[in-house]
Amino acid sequence: MKKIWKSVLRTIKNRNYQQKAIKYAEDMEKTEAVHRAPRHPTEQKYFQKVQADEKITQEIKRKNNILIGNMNKITVTSSEPESRWTTTKELQSKDTEWVHRNDQIWEFGFYEPPPEKIPKGKLMFREAIEILRTQCDRDFVLKLNEERRNILLPQILESLEKHPAMQRIGNETFNTVWQYFRPFERKEQQYVVKRKDIDELRDAMLGFYKDRKDEGEKERLERLEKMKELKAKEDVRLSQELKKLGLVNEDKEPDKAVKDDTEIRRLEQAK
Repeated sequence: MKKIWKSVLRTIKNRNYQQKAIKYAEDMEKTEAVHRAPRHPTEQKYFQKVQADEKITQEIKRKNNILIGNMNKITVTSSEPESRWTTTKELQSKDTEWVHRNDQIWEFGFYEPPPEKIPKGKLMFREAIEILRTQCDRDFVLKLNEERRNILLPQILESLEKHPAMQRIGNETFNTVWQYFRPFERKEQQYVVKRKDIDELRDAMLGFYKDRKDEGEKERLERLEKMKELKAKEDVRLSQELKKLGLVNEDKEPDKAVKDDTEIRRLEQAK
């Protein structure tokens, strides 16, 4: 029953609102004036207070020619908003790098801009490696004999001077880069660490080093015994690794002179 009464009252209210709206529109057509909505009681109180103030009323009625002139100078031109510009350029992302991975302009896994668009003072990663490698070649050529140096050095200096990256960054910036960075250098002859140096380093890490005067005779003998055990285990492990690699001839006895020299060195360290 309550829902029925609510629906009936809602219909009556809507009809009353429609009739008021029609009457308001008819009054506007007859008087050709806009009837403003009634003010809020608080707003109405301040409005009446302002209307009673003579100074404010005179200021409102006063004609300001300067203000009128400035208003007349204002021109408003309205137009339809332009359609928003959407870029058609393919931005850099992981997907675009994978799509363009075989393009010639993609080097070192990322996109390289055209040379004419690179600002002054900037260089690409590939260009940095090229000029650093050229500088490495220059230092290497300076160590050669005079005949080969006179042939190769002018070519290297010319290629370094004409490189596009050098023309953008200059010699001062390049010298700063060369001070802190170097490219990887491939050498045919590799530096091999001696087994003696490795043994000495291992002994130092395990605590088996010289100048241990604070230990007694018993501690020294225990340290020497432990040192021999570790050495034996290490020799067994190393021989097994060498056998797997096929670098040891099982029929040939090990070099006794090398073993004796190692034992003598370890005994000297233990004293």
